[in-house]
Amino acid sequence: MVTAVVGAGGKTTLIRELSARYRAQGKRVLVTTSTHMFREPYTLVDAQAAQIVAALQTEGFAMAGSAAAGGKIGPLPPDRYAAACAAADEVLVEADGARGHLVKLPRAGEPVIFDNVTDIVLVINLKAEGLPLCEAAHHPEQVAAALGVAQDAPLTPALLGRLAALYRVHLRSHWPDKRLRLHLNYRPGQQALAAALMGGH
Repeated sequence: MVTAVVGAGGKTTLIRELSARYRAQGKRVLVTTSTHMFREPYTLVDAQAAQIVAALQTEGFAMAGSAAAGGKIGPLPPDRYAAACAAADEVLVEADGARGHLVKLPRAGEPVIFDNVTDIVLVINLKAEGLPLCEAAHHPEQVAAALGVAQDAPLTPALLGRLAALYRVHLRSHWPDKRLRLHLNYRPGQQALAAALMGGH
């Protein structure tokens, strides 16, 4: 299975959690990106396909990508990506960027979904509730325009619900053949909001 993780406010953490879960099940896991993601100390940077495959076969895990600025990695070259996918049981692809912000909406060309992706997981961070949109959102002018509010408006449960719905519509319209799941990060006390969003998924 090839899973693309998109959205904001917890993509990398979710990828770590899924990777640990799959590895505990004895699966070989590849972690990579279609855009950019932070480089971990054990990341294989600019590695040849044989090195990535060897790590998957011996360690059961490989995080790999091409060298990028700012302590990040970029996508693997297509041939190395294909070889690594063939050697893995589970592939986790960070496929969206938010520069540390808690919420976002996709812009043109976002997210970047590889053709072999089977599942898309949309991360929505409900911990943004109550924060000014301009502080919590990546490209706040775009998000504010899409929601029809001012950039300094506080993010209410209703606005977060609309944001999640807009992102889901975008994903379903562009990738109708992919399985879509919603992953919510929320604080204690936000269970009702999380349940409402999951119920509308």
